[in-house]
Amino acid sequence: MKRSMVTFLTGILSVIVALMFFVTVSSCQKQEGTMEKAGKKIDDSVEAAKDTAAKAEEKVEAAKDTAVKAEEKVDAAQDTAAKAEEKVEAAKDTAVKAEEKVDAAQDTAAKADKKIDESIDKAKEAMQDPAQKAEEKAKE
Repeated sequence: MKRSMVTFLTGILSVIVALMFFVTVSSCQKQEGTMEKAGKKIDDSVEAAKDTAAKAEEKVEAAKDTAVKAEEKVDAAQDTAAKAEEKVEAAKDTAVKAEEKVDAAQDTAAKADKKIDESIDKAKEAMQDPAQKAEEKAKE
């Protein structure tokens, strides 16, 4: 029994020594040196730079979207301008045709005026001939 007690106490002593060693090692933390602190600052700076870059990328994407929308609006305005130009050309063609018709009507009116004048002259001559004949007969 003495032996088992000695073995038991030796086992407990080993466990106590191991626990003391573990507690001692775990309670001693290594202090950070200058390089470790600088490394942490660099890591923090890199993270901040990544965040800033991500925000900048979002802003660039938003600017691209705005540019695409602006380009679409410019294209729509160009289409509208092209349609307006086509309408202006159609109106010019209509005006040219109307001018041609006005010129034709003026020519027709001038011809009609000339024929009326000729008819009046013939009517005057026709009326003068009987009057002259009557005068000549009266003189005779």
